[in-house]
Amino acid sequence: MNQSFSGLLAPALLPLSPGAVRFLLLLAAVSTAVFPTPGWSQQPLPPTQGESAPVNAVVSPPTGNQLVAASARELDQATAIAARIRQTGEVLGHPLEGQGTYLQADQSGEKLLRLEMQLSVGKNRSSLLQVCNLDSLCLRREVGGKVTLTRVLLSEVRDAERAAEQAGKKPDLALLTRGGLPQLMHSLAENFDFDAPETSAISSLPVWTVEGRWKKASLARLLPDQAEAINHGQPPRYEEFPPQLPARVSLVLGQQGGGRLFPFRITYYRDAEPTLNEKPLVKIEFFEVRRNAQIDPAYFTYNPDDPQVVDVTEAYLKKKGLAAP
Repeated sequence: MNQSFSGLLAPALLPLSPGAVRFLLLLAAVSTAVFPTPGWSQQPLPPTQGESAPVNAVVSPPTGNQLVAASARELDQATAIAARIRQTGEVLGHPLEGQGTYLQADQSGEKLLRLEMQLSVGKNRSSLLQVCNLDSLCLRREVGGKVTLTRVLLSEVRDAERAAEQAGKKPDLALLTRGGLPQLMHSLAENFDFDAPETSAISSLPVWTVEGRWKKASLARLLPDQAEAINHGQPPRYEEFPPQLPARVSLVLGQQGGGRLFPFRITYYRDAEPTLNEKPLVKIEFFEVRRNAQIDPAYFTYNPDDPQVVDVTEAYLKKKGLAAP
C-alpha cells in the first residue's frame, strides 16, 4: 500500500480482520471531518490573520484537484484547530460508530496533535488516544479492557531524518511532519484524482462537493498483480480490492469565511461509481469547528509513566527506511 496512505492506519477492534480495523480506526482517528447539521451551532469564523480574499474569489473556476490541494495547505497553515468528530459506517456487515475530539496546534513550525475517540464495530468497543508533541508520538488503545501503550521518540526520528538528508536520501516522514487532518488531505491530494466540484449549501453554509478516485500510479501500487494492465490504461478490477479499502471518496469543503476549504465531511465508498441505495464504507464528520482557537498546551502533554509502554521508535524507523544499518 502507498506509504502516505497507509500511514493513516492503526490497529484496533477485534475480532474483525486487522485490515478492516486498521482502515476504519485511523480514518476515524487521524482523518476526522465536521459537518454542520440542523441543531449544531456552526458560526462563520474570521479569516486567518494576514490572509486575503477567499479562495473562490481567486481561483475561477477551481478544479477538484486544486480545491483538495488548497485545503491541505490551509490546514497545514492553521495556527490551531479544535473540533468534535462523529463517524458512522458499516464494515463487513457490522455497524460502525464513533465520536471524539480533534485538536491541532502549531509550535515552532511543528504540529501538535491530540485525538480522542470512542469507537464501536458491532459489539466491540474501543477507545483511542493519540498525542503528538515535540518530544514523542504516543498512542493508547483500549480494547475489551486491555490497554496497550506505544511511543515513538521524535528526537531519534529527527536525527535519522537529518542523517538521511545528508546521505542524499528523501525520508518519508509525512505523518510526523504534517500530521493529523493536514496529512490526510495531502494524502488524498496525492493519491486521488478529483472531479469538477459541485456547488451547494448546507443550512446557510456554501460548500463544494468533490468526488475522487484512485490515481493510476496509486492503483498500480495497491494492486501489483494488475499494475501492468493498469499502467497500459485498462480499468482496474475493483472486485479484487480488499473489502475494507475504498474505491471512491467524497469531500464536502467550505467555500468562505473561517470554514473555507475545511473538509466538513469525508465519505468513503466501496464502489468506484455510485450505485442504487449504496451505503458508505465510512463517513467522518466534523462539527463545532474552531479554527485558530486558543488551546491549552496541557492537552498536548502525555508522558505515561507505565512500565508497559512499548518504545516502537526503531520499528517506525525501519518502516520508513531510516534505521541504522
